[in-house]
Amino acid sequence: MSTWPGHWPIVAREIAEQTDLGVAALRAGDAVALADSVTELAAQATERVGLLHSSTVRALLEQAHPDGLSGNDVQDVLTSVSGVPVPVPLPAVAEVLTGALGVGEPAESTPAECITAALAIIAVLAPPGTLAVHLRRAMAEIERDQTVEMP
Repeated sequence: MSTWPGHWPIVAREIAEQTDLGVAALRAGDAVALADSVTELAAQATERVGLLHSSTVRALLEQAHPDGLSGNDVQDVLTSVSGVPVPVPLPAVAEVLTGALGVGEPAESTPAECITAALAIIAVLAPPGTLAVHLRRAMAEIERDQTVEMP
């Protein structure tokens, strides 16, 4: 478990913590712990959870594919996610990927399905031991975006 910056709002720390726990549960194949994390995350403001998760997914995709993302790259992510030890709804995976890239329509999947999909994508893209760094970077980007004043 990671320690989150004290200046983060409590909700942001809770989302990061449950994301960390959910990814760990997914990697361990612990469906019960994953369901607990998804339930906790779904109880938060869905748009805040989605914002942190989509920022994290987008950053991980950009890091893995600095020259741009091809259709084959997206297929590789889908294939990797389908191989995690806990069932993940693949339509939600596609929605999360396209949403993180800014090309998706509003999700037809439930919030819990989208959260599970985001956790799975993060689990396959973030090397073990690096999740806290990626979540901190995503939160810093969100903070920057929210503090930039329009002219």
